[in-house]
Amino acid sequence: MKESQRDNSRTTRDDDLSSEPEVSFDINRNEEQKKKKKKASVQSKPRAVKAVKEEPVIDYYLVRAVLNTLWWSLLLLGVLLVAEQTRHSSPQLNDTPTIGGWRLARPEDAAMLEAGYNGSRLPCNVERVNAEDLTAAEFNKRYRLKKPVIVRFRDGARSWTEPEKWTPEWLKNAYGQWKMLIGISSDIVKRGGNGDIEASLTSFVDFVMQDDEQGEPAYVFDRRFYNQTELPRTLHMPEYFVVNETLEDNIFFLGSSKSGVSFHKHPEAWNGVVYGRKRWFMYPPDKTPPGGVWLSYGTLEWYNRIYPHLKEADRPIECIQEAGEVIYVPESYYHSVVNIGDTIAIGIQKKKSALQLEDLFFQCTLVGSGDDEDGMGRELPCFGRSRGVARGSCVPDRPLTGLARSAPAGPGRAFDPVA
Repeated sequence: MKESQRDNSRTTRDDDLSSEPEVSFDINRNEEQKKKKKKASVQSKPRAVKAVKEEPVIDYYLVRAVLNTLWWSLLLLGVLLVAEQTRHSSPQLNDTPTIGGWRLARPEDAAMLEAGYNGSRLPCNVERVNAEDLTAAEFNKRYRLKKPVIVRFRDGARSWTEPEKWTPEWLKNAYGQWKMLIGISSDIVKRGGNGDIEASLTSFVDFVMQDDEQGEPAYVFDRRFYNQTELPRTLHMPEYFVVNETLEDNIFFLGSSKSGVSFHKHPEAWNGVVYGRKRWFMYPPDKTPPGGVWLSYGTLEWYNRIYPHLKEADRPIECIQEAGEVIYVPESYYHSVVNIGDTIAIGIQKKKSALQLEDLFFQCTLVGSGDDEDGMGRELPCFGRSRGVARGSCVPDRPLTGLARSAPAGPGRAFDPVA
């Protein structure tokens, strides 16, 4: 029996021993499964993180591509709009022909500014001579202080200057930020032959000159700019036009079609056109221009309102000065100018009149204008200088006996068949 019990206990112990490996295997299998799950979880996390990091990168490039496309589209649209607007407002960039970079007159402007009376052909009653045929002695004998004359040169402006230094590109590169005085025709006369607004050369050429389709354009009438440049060194005039800086003023002119200066007079002067054309209206010293002088009509207004109605006895001496020609204007001749096409020119004017009687009328001093840096006023060059003149103008404040006087200003204009 004891043996039987031993056998049973051994059997039971053997059973217990045989069952232990099964429990251990289950535990190990569970742990392995846990490890696999943990490993799978760990391996899956980087993928999730990586996926989260990749999404913004893809969006960033996509957004940047869209924004770049949109930006370039808007830029192109803006360029097209500006080009279209500029094509209408800036004739320099359209099909208007140019010479030396300066625009010729538009056909409609040329037709208007070249017309004579009642649509007839423009009369030219100013004598023309060739420079090589005119000596200093003959000039003094026939023309000086006597009558106007236009001098032609075989090679045009190249005979007396360097035209390439009068082009818009060259001038803007050399003096683009330099200031010039500009104004409209009547204001220039009011200030004694000076513009009343400052503008840089580049802004005037690129913007002011382009705005010339309506009204009267501004005109450069400046006595400072030219002398400070190298342009005076390019001049080589005939003997009778030689410049003496101590005795003469140099005036720089620049303007588009329909710009100009209204009637005025001063000591003898000559005017050379490098590019463009000028139409001149002149009256001798003993005949005041119909419509008055200062204050009176602007050049374009006078041409449109007074000129067509003039009787033959009141018609001016007139002509169109072509590029390369130089016109001589005697002392005391009333004259007005309107430009045909972009016109750039130089004028040389005597500082002192040749006749003592006329000297009383011409001379004036502009003081206390407040235009100087210290605000104390300065003396400005003028059409002339003298006593008995109104402050800030070249018009006498009292009648000067024996002198030709300008017509009344304002409502009392001397001649107005239209008003």
